[in-house]
Amino acid sequence: MPTTCQQTATIDFATFITESARPEWDTFRRHAQECPSCSAEIQHWTMLEKTLRAVGQDLRDTHPAEELLVQFHNRPHSLTEADRDTLAQHLQQCRPCETAVSLLASFDFSRIHQWVAEAQSAPEKKESAIPRVIVQLAKAGLRLIESHLVPPLLDVQELLTSPTPAYRPTEEPATVNLNIATDQAIITVTVVREEEQIALNLTFRDASQIALAGQRVFLRRQGISVFSAKTDTNGELRPPRLKPDTYEVACPGLKTTFQLEFRA
Repeated sequence: MPTTCQQTATIDFATFITESARPEWDTFRRHAQECPSCSAEIQHWTMLEKTLRAVGQDLRDTHPAEELLVQFHNRPHSLTEADRDTLAQHLQQCRPCETAVSLLASFDFSRIHQWVAEAQSAPEKKESAIPRVIVQLAKAGLRLIESHLVPPLLDVQELLTSPTPAYRPTEEPATVNLNIATDQAIITVTVVREEEQIALNLTFRDASQIALAGQRVFLRRQGISVFSAKTDTNGELRPPRLKPDTYEVACPGLKTTFQLEFRA
């Protein structure tokens, strides 16, 4: 029995076995050649390392590949009968592989397809979820050029009426009057061009043409609120002058949201 060396208690033999060629181990390698205790310890750790490597290789050789386990769970009939029997016998004896297949069985892969489908369709839903009315600012004035209707907007009609007197400058501006019908209200939109700005008037009435007073309305630009107020006793609302852009009009009390796009 070799005499115990103090270095056997301080040396990390596991690290030495895997990194013995590194220069920092030169002194200990020379010491081990002269020390029976350290030499015996190195032999012990070397045998242990070889055993662990052999066991690891054996596990890799005897366990089925992960792809085969997935195929056995999802599409067993795509395997040959011999492969199915071999896998079934292995699962009866191997707890880790049996656990892996149990996890596969408990996972709902259809949820992944659902999440992917929702992620792919989300931008399209966002684009089509808000109705849009597009007004072109032409040299001679304004004109309605396009509308995209989805509920709650049911209809958009252009009205041939005179501009609102409150918006008459010295020279009569070009005006567009629209009736936007929803399932809860009729919204009259009056758009007046004043040079490079837009004057907007909104009037909210029910189906019986009764003014909807006290309705909170929000006007947003690029998701940021630029104006908010309640309709007056006539159901009307006059935001400040606007620049050509896309504005979102939202009236939570009537569950109505739509966009007004003014194109220069």
